Amino acid sequence: MSVVQRKRSVLVVDDEDAVREAICQTLVREGYQVVDASNANDALYEASRARFDAAIVDIRMPGMPGDSLVPLLKKSCPDTIVIVLTAVSDDDPRFQALLHSNEAFACLKKPCTIKDLRATLKMALEGLGDDADAALDRGTTSLLNRAGRFIHPTRPQAH
Repeated sequence: MSVVQRKRSVLVVDDEDAVREAICQTLVREGYQVVDASNANDALYEASRARFDAAIVDIRMPGMPGDSLVPLLKKSCPDTIVIVLTAVSDDDPRFQALLHSNEAFACLKKPCTIKDLRATLKMALEGLGDDADAALDRGTTSLLNRAGRFIHPTRPQAH
């Protein structure tokens, strides 16, 4: 008897067409089922129609920004893993709020490579692994991912 695995679904939310399309094309080639949205309202609509395993969300968008969208997504879809893309500085209050919340799995700084994004998404969906969990348990605020870039895991930290 063979077991058929369901394709993982990802919602990609970014107002920049070229960025959104590049991410979507890459993820489709990787075997993901992808739905895209160019703004927060469209993302909320899509999230009301389907369940997503993960969402990749830009912070800076016209209308409702990503840092306002993320809590709404998590409220309506608590099992969806959120990865935030941002070009804001590390000391920006929006970045800090997401970094220290339990709502985003990781915050990736733009420009990030597709390789970095794929590696982060894979870690999010398959689990971080023992080494990363041990680092988080020690209270680290950043984690060097397999692609060699810093991501900021936002899981609760041990005190």
